[in-house]
Amino acid sequence: MTSAASAATITNRGDKEVKLTVTEGSSRQDEVLPTGKVIDGVCQKGCIIRLNDNVNDEYELETSESVSVE
Repeated sequence: MTSAASAATITNRGDKEVKLTVTEGSSRQDEVLPTGKVIDGVCQKGCIIRLNDNVNDEYELETSESVSVE
């Protein structure tokens, strides 16, 4: 079992909300991240994050990373 302590955290430090598409293995989930908010417990096995459906804004995250959108 994987805990939230070994999962990524994403913070929106920008001035607009951001749509995140989280692809982890064969699972895909869309999230809206409002300005100033944090999503904890994502990417428990590593994943790819896409911002605002833009194929040029894809990032690979490992577990336990803390990243921000600015």
